[in-house]
Amino acid sequence: MTRTKADWKALRETIGISTGSLASYLNKNISTVQYWENPGRAARRYHPTQKAWEMLEQLRAKQKSVVDQLVDAAVRRARAEGASFMGEGGHPLAVLYYYRNRAEYYRSDRGDIGILNATSRQAALRLEQMGFEVRFRYDDPEEDGEGDDSGQSDAGMNDRAEEKKVEQPRP
Repeated sequence: MTRTKADWKALRETIGISTGSLASYLNKNISTVQYWENPGRAARRYHPTQKAWEMLEQLRAKQKSVVDQLVDAAVRRARAEGASFMGEGGHPLAVLYYYRNRAEYYRSDRGDIGILNATSRQAALRLEQMGFEVRFRYDDPEEDGEGDDSGQSDAGMNDRAEEKKVEQPRP
């Protein structure tokens, strides 16, 4: 079965990469990438190249691997910490990093902000399905708005060194 423009857009949005970033990585004009998603009459003759499909599929495979690693790290931590690592509802707690803006992400040198945040959201969904309570935290705790009144000690947050070991997908 032939893949559609809707298939393309859904995959791109699942990964979390913008049309602008994708165009840059593929050395294409942004309007070309936008036409690949546009079902309109003027854009009917434009379709993603095989190289573009392969790149998106590789990014998705990397992203799935990172989600698996984040989930595995949360499970290992919950087992190791036991009752001291529970959320408010008595469920195991997982805290994932989320990038608030591009300036914050540029300081991190960890990959595309859209892909990073989409990966965190996918890991959160899987962890919630496993019964975890999931919270997000900005990369900079001072910008996070979480101080001593959060009810959660620093020990309850993701171990910075552990998360840094998990390499996010990059184009």
